[in-house]
Amino acid sequence: MPRIKSLLSALPDDYSLTLADIGSAGGLQDRWGPVSQRVNALLFEPRDCADGPTQDGRNRIFPVALGAAAGTATLNVTKMVNMSSLRQPNMALLQQIRKKCHQGAVVSQQTVAIDSLDALLEREQLQVDALKIDTQGTELEILTGAQEALRRSVVLAEVEISFIERYLGQATGATLISWMQERDFQLIEIYRLKRYRHLNSCDIKNVGIGGGNRAGQLAFADAVFALTSDGFMRRRRLLSRDAAGRSLLSMLVSLVVYGKIDMAAAWFDQHGDLLDPPLQAALRHWFGGWRRAHIARGGLHHVADYIARKV
Repeated sequence: MPRIKSLLSALPDDYSLTLADIGSAGGLQDRWGPVSQRVNALLFEPRDCADGPTQDGRNRIFPVALGAAAGTATLNVTKMVNMSSLRQPNMALLQQIRKKCHQGAVVSQQTVAIDSLDALLEREQLQVDALKIDTQGTELEILTGAQEALRRSVVLAEVEISFIERYLGQATGATLISWMQERDFQLIEIYRLKRYRHLNSCDIKNVGIGGGNRAGQLAFADAVFALTSDGFMRRRRLLSRDAAGRSLLSMLVSLVVYGKIDMAAAWFDQHGDLLDPPLQAALRHWFGGWRRAHIARGGLHHVADYIARKV
């Protein structure tokens, strides 16, 4: 079975993928590690104290918040820092949830600059292939300010979605999924499901009764969206063959990074004609190495499945 990193040897030497990571506290996600030599990351974190963009290897760090349009806003810094948001925490809800009322309490506020992703990309003369958005309630505003990028170049987006209104006025998951579908992006995965446990007089906490049944209310998760094949067909008609081929490579790399190797292979089948024959042959050989790969069967598989349902 090949490794994801081995995909790099099949790619053209001059190929790279640009990822916009919005809400990037902690830096680039580990999932991108195997292909990091070909990833140029734009990291957005308004709590960064720098006066302007800074360079860190292949990564550019922008100390700015993103939204639907340029301006300023108030960042609500919470007791648990990673709950900080440009929106106010919904304390009426959090007061019913174990630990969250304390963790979500606002301890300070600061004014931060806001830009839209489309305006910033135009100003910096950049385009992005993939998005990761985790901003505690302002995801729809950021997507609204990135519509040109979604229309022209983005092939995959990971967006945190909430199933309850954790922050006042935020768009919930159903709205975000529908919004992305209207723009030719299909939901292909939901992972990192998180639950909120309700306070109760019996002090019942994190109880499991088997079969994947867990205590707690589904609160939020990370949703992965990929451009539809029809959407890509419409896009490729507007691009040169080289530009469309590069976009295809970005889709293949992104799907592989997210573990969707079957989908990547199907995309290669449908659109591989955009690539030169030597590159087609190299990628076909790489995909062929996964033919006999499968999830472990028997006891180990059941343990892994159990752990996945417990998280």
